[in-house]
Amino acid sequence: MKKSLCAFVFMLGLSATLSYGQDFDLKKDVIIRDKVPYAKFSGKMGMMKPADVMISSLNGDSLIAIKAWAYPSGNPVFSFLDGYEIRFVKSGRKIVKPCTVGLASKEQLLNFILNGRNYAGKWEDTFKQNLIVDNAVDPAAEAAFIEKFDNARAIEWAKEYEAKEKEVLAGIFPLQKDVNAKLKLESAGGSGTVETINIYQGKLLATIRKENKTAGIEKYVYTFEYRLNEKIKVGDKEIDTIVIATATADSFPKIFINAEGKSKSIEIKSPSSAEREITEYLIFNQKL
Repeated sequence: MKKSLCAFVFMLGLSATLSYGQDFDLKKDVIIRDKVPYAKFSGKMGMMKPADVMISSLNGDSLIAIKAWAYPSGNPVFSFLDGYEIRFVKSGRKIVKPCTVGLASKEQLLNFILNGRNYAGKWEDTFKQNLIVDNAVDPAAEAAFIEKFDNARAIEWAKEYEAKEKEVLAGIFPLQKDVNAKLKLESAGGSGTVETINIYQGKLLATIRKENKTAGIEKYVYTFEYRLNEKIKVGDKEIDTIVIATATADSFPKIFINAEGKSKSIEIKSPSSAEREITEYLIFNQKL
């Protein structure tokens, strides 16, 4: 039994070795790697303070600037593009590295950048090269980092999609409906934390994707989608469904209306059963 336990502990240690590179720690604004000073760290980040930090050489030369970055329109559909803008000071090159989870500490941010650590799902390091060598950014490692993590194409595609989407929505609102028919919302089933709800008023108007994202605090996300009669092309992709609006129902409910390209606060009675309230809100404002 003792041998089996030791073997199990050994395998855990081996797994950690395979999944992670050397952790970067921080002691009095000095970045430590393998118990040896690696670089300097300055700036602030916190729960209420978006990251705006600098990694410098041990000699004090600025090397890598890091700032929290959010997709410009604030469209929840593209929140997966949010992350950190990373600018290499000497070359001037910069990218946005997406991050779908909140980083709680400076150490996590350092490992997210320098080790390419993926904190979503399995925690594993995805960048094995050493960005800083002899108090300077290694050009080859910088190029490899940019090639691996550059998300510019996805961001540009999202912007192109939003522009096209606004054109389409401007041409279909308000949706044609039978004003004498009763507004009906019918569940079309679902899986796990997601339910599909069809909206009818004489005919099918749109579909709601209702997702339970409760994690301690009650939270539901309602995405209103409209199926097009003809597909539209954005970049190299063909789209047959566009988003009308996305409502986040939690302690501070808000709705992003795609035709307007902005978010606003709304009032709801219950986050878990807000589909009718939000639907009526959109119809009243001629956005459905």
